[in-house]
Formats: sequence, C-alpha cells, structure tokens
Amino acid sequence: MEKSIKYIQISDEIKNKILSGILKPNEMLSSENQLAAEYNVSRVTIRKALMRLIDEGYLFSVPGKGTFVDYFNKNTYRIPLSLESILKSPYDGETLIGSKIINPDIDMVYHLQIAPKEKVISIEWLLSIENNPVVYDIKYIPFFPALPIGEIDLKYSSLSRILSSKFNLRDLQEEIAIECVCPNDKICRYLGMNFDSNEAVILLNKFIYDRENNPVGWSLNYIRSDYCTLKAEFQC
Repeated sequence: MEKSIKYIQISDEIKNKILSGILKPNEMLSSENQLAAEYNVSRVTIRKALMRLIDEGYLFSVPGKGTFVDYFNKNTYRIPLSLESILKSPYDGETLIGSKIINPDIDMVYHLQIAPKEKVISIEWLLSIENNPVVYDIKYIPFFPALPIGEIDLKYSSLSRILSSKFNLRDLQEEIAIECVCPNDKICRYLGMNFDSNEAVILLNKFIYDRENNPVGWSLNYIRSDYCTLKAEFQC
C-alpha cells in the first residue's frame, strides 16, 4: 500500500473511532511510536495522519504531553476543507520553491492588518501527483521571531501546523474563501498549464486568527481544477 494512501486510511480509521464514541473527547491517543507499531508504518506516516485530523478539528495537540480527541457536536455537520480533502487523490510530491522574509504589499497589509514597514514570512511550495504539478501553495505570516523558519523549509506543512509552534491550535480560528480564478503567467508556469487555454483554477484562500481575532496567517492554494473535487465554471 502506498504511503500517501496509507496515512489517509489510518486517519479515517481514527476518525471513525471518534465519531462512533470509541475515542472520547479529551482522551489521549497512544504515542506516535505505539501507533506506528500498531499500524505497521513509520512515525512519519502516523504524524501525517494525525496532522490531517488536527487540521480537520478532530484532534488537538498539547506540546510535551500528547495528542487528544477534540470535543465535537454530533449534530453539527462538518465540511472538511483541508487541502487533502478536496484533492481527487493524495499529493505525493513536495517541492519547496522558496521561503524568505519580505516587505508586505498592499494585499498583505490589508489581510494581515500590519503596518507597511513590518516584515512578512513568505513560503512557496509546489505539490504534485505522479510528477504532475497540481497545487501552487503560498503562505504569508507576519514575522514572529519565535517561528522556526529553518524548520519550515524542511517539510511541507499546513498554515495551522506552522503556527502551532507559537499558538495553541485550539485558540485559532479559520476563515476560508473559495474562488474560481483565471491564472496569471506565473501560476500557469508552475502548474504546467497553457496561458492561452483560458483554463481556470480553484483558489482556496485561508485566513487564520488568534483568540483576539487578530490575523496571524494567510495562505493561497491555486489548485488545478482537473485534480480538484470542487467544481465551478468561470469565463476567463
């Protein structure tokens, strides 16, 4: 079984245990080593499965203690909008385009509510499926000296996972906006699309706020529509 598929199967199995009440709110999961032995996979695969459930709100992590089942209302319908949940199949390639500290443009100043002279961390990744580029990912984070920017370079992470090094994930709130947009030349180049084809892409905008409702991160995922479960029509 491919690792990229295995972590989804493991996360779905744990999710089913939560939904069925086998795992109860605030219950601590077994350690990553124990889960890796139980499922006969690597810790990397287990960590990826757990992070998927953290992103979807089924689990939360307490540094130095472990991973716990989050409280949820069975009468509330959940719409999972993690990147993995809207791709037709799991991405299996990750390429870091670059990460740097930059001066914000007018959009960053507006969305992150920062002063024009403040600094922003910019991180760009390209995700692929079977060597086909499918997602161009850009993250913008107000510069926090405590953020481990060197570690960010090593492995692709969701915006919330990056921010978890500074914030308690349970204190963060997400706002998501989905658009169908006409890609510019840069996006077409990264996603291997013909600029003259009038082919649209799905744009997943994610904004994250702290408990005082201050924006602490903004990410943009440009997703090729033929690899996305979301459908829309757009006239470029």
